[in-house]
Amino acid sequence: MMQSRMYYLCLLMFISAFIPAAFGKSSPCESAKFEKKGSKKDIYHFQVSTRCTIQGTHFSSDGITDVIRDSIDGKNGFEIISSETIENEGHTGEHFILKEARETDFGKMNLDLEGSITANDTELTFQKHSTNIQASGNAKYTVAESSKITIQNLETSSLDVSILVNISIRKSKIAPKKIFYKQVKKGMVKELDKSSKKFHDLVKSSST
Repeated sequence: MMQSRMYYLCLLMFISAFIPAAFGKSSPCESAKFEKKGSKKDIYHFQVSTRCTIQGTHFSSDGITDVIRDSIDGKNGFEIISSETIENEGHTGEHFILKEARETDFGKMNLDLEGSITANDTELTFQKHSTNIQASGNAKYTVAESSKITIQNLETSSLDVSILVNISIRKSKIAPKKIFYKQVKKGMVKELDKSSKKFHDLVKSSST
């Protein structure tokens, strides 16, 4: 039981960093969908996702891109090491090399990350994935992390927001699989259902 709880706590560290704060009880989001995505040896892969609708607003690509970029530029434990302008099929934006220093009750984590923000007038995509994780304590069981947030302007003067989170963690051979899965699902779904009041506010602040 203690072993499985340890992995559950590692999951909470990841999701709280990539999708901070909460929408609250009046959440505009669907219930989170949890999936087991396979395993290889002792590495297990999980995914959780949700969709949200923000009514009565549209975003401008320049405004929301600047606001999101500012939120990871020397803030919230992130440091942008380098960036370059990118363009792909009508989407323009930036590609980043990032570092994140994350202190938790379960250990310190230092992550190397790659990320990008791309947008046009109808869609924005903000994604990050780890390229290296150095951690102490129970946090060392986190193997890989990634997240993808897509925002679309809808014709009904509203925004469609999809949030997708993937995490890979190492499971001890002595941890019972059923308990392990149960705790992983509980942690990921709980944190994603709370989702992101902070991200919601970022979107609203740069929308029209």
